[in-house]
Amino acid sequence: MKKGMNDLTLVWIFATVAGAIILAFFFRFGESQEGIFDARNAREAVFSLNDQLTAFGTSEESSKIIPMNFENGFYFTCNAISTEDFSLDTNKILFAPEKISDDVLISIREWEFPYPIAKFYYLSGKNSRMLIVYDANSYDYVLNLEIPEIFNAQKQSITSFNAEKLQQESSTLDSLAIVFFTKAPKENVFGKIKLQNLNVVEVDLNKKQLTIANRKETFTDFYLGEEMMIGSFFAPADYRCIKDAAMEKLRILTGVYEGKALLLQAKTTDQTCESKLHEIQSAMSSFKASTINNVLQDYAEKINEQNKNLRKNDCNEIY
Repeated sequence: MKKGMNDLTLVWIFATVAGAIILAFFFRFGESQEGIFDARNAREAVFSLNDQLTAFGTSEESSKIIPMNFENGFYFTCNAISTEDFSLDTNKILFAPEKISDDVLISIREWEFPYPIAKFYYLSGKNSRMLIVYDANSYDYVLNLEIPEIFNAQKQSITSFNAEKLQQESSTLDSLAIVFFTKAPKENVFGKIKLQNLNVVEVDLNKKQLTIANRKETFTDFYLGEEMMIGSFFAPADYRCIKDAAMEKLRILTGVYEGKALLLQAKTTDQTCESKLHEIQSAMSSFKASTINNVLQDYAEKINEQNKNLRKNDCNEIY
């Protein structure tokens, strides 16, 4: 009897231990599967947003709201869309804040410098704000500057600028970009506005130059065309990387047009056209190789005039 009881006890002990091991296995399996599903959802969310951006790029809509379908939000680094678990290089020119945690507001403009090169995607969140500040000299330009109405953007005179008031208004924002078309009072701004994700952009319209400051750094860079300047308002912290990606597309397309000019030179029998095609091909070769602001600005104007001259002389245009 005692031996039977001992055997029964051993069976119960074995069953208890085995059951605990099996439960632990299923618990760990469930946790791992949950991680897989989270990662899969993150991947699908990123691909879904990228697909919607692609579709929007081919539509006739000027602006759109894409509902947020991923509770952790999206991160944007240069031209990549990311979550905490997955990152996708989109090969798009995305001017976006570092993170959007609510619905994605989007608008698109075609970048021309001097010819159409690429679509610029401007992205923001409902909880991001942009304030554009002008003075008497920049008033007319800023008044006519078109920022899509879908975005939380306002224009204000420097005489009405009040950092203390902005501090009160920005306490619940995810991000704030203040764009000055005049001298920016950076010390006053960063001293009185406590929002961590705060960027200040100072625009020099004469030099086609931007000075961008945040809590980590201050840097100066140039812009090529109004579309790129506006893009800096949406992605000031990541501007240099995005600008370089855009310039790479410029170089590639310019190389294609340079090849077209060479081909047309070889085919034409008109000496005037041959001469003018050689001029624009030479200008494009220099344009493609340059990284200097004033050189790029000058060649863009020159190439545009040369292309018009081809048309005036009944020659084949390059674009």
